[in-house]
Amino acid sequence: MLLTGDGGVSSSFCTGRDLEDLYRNQLEPSVTKDTFENDDNLKSILLNAHNRGRREEVRQWVAMQRISLQHPMEVPRIDIKGRAAEIIHALLAALKLKDQVESEKVALTQEHDIAELRLRLRAAHEKNWKRFSPSVQARSRLVADRGEIVSN
Repeated sequence: MLLTGDGGVSSSFCTGRDLEDLYRNQLEPSVTKDTFENDDNLKSILLNAHNRGRREEVRQWVAMQRISLQHPMEVPRIDIKGRAAEIIHALLAALKLKDQVESEKVALTQEHDIAELRLRLRAAHEKNWKRFSPSVQARSRLVADRGEIVSN
């Protein structure tokens, strides 16, 4: 039996066939994930393999499960509903129009519009960051946790 990360129970595991898949590194990604999310799962696999005289094969499999961390500057950023891009285009158009206008009254209106667009752009970027930052931190924790397990 394999415990899942949410405390549930996955279909039976550690049968001879499943361990053969493990030795060949052919487990389903979800099974590998569940294995590493619960320390008892990994201990069960190690004990089972030890009893079958295949401990070294499991150690090799565990060593192959290291996850690499993508540098945060290379992680794709999501622009929620394309808002930031939309506002940037509007801001650039407003700045271009401002440079072309000679009337003082129109220029003041343009300044107000530009200031408003800048505020909206900052808000859009903040929303995007609030979604991006936790996902990068969670991935970083996963990589660190997996690295610690693999090292031990």
